[in-house]
Amino acid sequence: MLAGEGVHISRRTVSKYREELGI
Repeated sequence: MLAGEGVHISRRTVSKYREELGI
């Protein structure tokens, strides 16, 4: 896995958590 992809996935994960938490 490329470092760039890891960062991108992390950002997507954070966005998903924000939607679930309603932040």
